Amino acid sequence: MFLRIMSFFILFKPLSSISSSILQGLGKGFDSLLLICIREVFFNVGFAYIFSLVLQIGENGIWIGMVIGNLIGGLVSDAYSKRVIKNYKIN
Repeated sequence: MFLRIMSFFILFKPLSSISSSILQGLGKGFDSLLLICIREVFFNVGFAYIFSLVLQIGENGIWIGMVIGNLIGGLVSDAYSKRVIKNYKIN
């Protein structure tokens, strides 16, 4: 069951990886670090906790929570990256 659920994790991982790379390339490495920490600690761990313990799905809830946390974290990272690119001015 783990592989069935976590295969969706791989679909959304490039979204956040590309956003982090864009920010690092623009000299916003600290912003990239913050987004990664927020995604991993708050979204992934938070949703894993909610799905496994609060909704009582159990071990599968951990994996589902990680997929959903990564999706939401990737969308937040993508939105922030687009905002930074839009406001970026070349000197």
